[in-house]
Amino acid sequence: MLILTCLVVICTEMINTAIEVVIDKVSPGYSALAKVGKDIAAGAVFLSSIVAVIIGIILFGDIEKLKIVVRFFAEDIGNLAMLLGTVCIFYLFIAKGGKKRNIKGKNKNGN
Repeated sequence: MLILTCLVVICTEMINTAIEVVIDKVSPGYSALAKVGKDIAAGAVFLSSIVAVIIGIILFGDIEKLKIVVRFFAEDIGNLAMLLGTVCIFYLFIAKGGKKRNIKGKNKNGN
């Protein structure tokens, strides 16, 4: 089960990379549709990673401790708000931050 989970994550990452390379080749300039295609491919990798973490927790983790963590966020709206705020900040820094570069390491505008 663990090996299969790892293979799914690696395969989705390979598909994501292939999609990004093809989109960069076909559409060298900015395109809203190209962005959507890349975002969807990256989303597939993200979802497969989340599933891998969940399977890892099920295989190796203590279910009782997981229930305590879930209750911690579910019972107090302040804790849940802090978690969601942290996730949003991470999203802003990771997904939206930095210079966009193509596969060759150059900026999208050719520099």
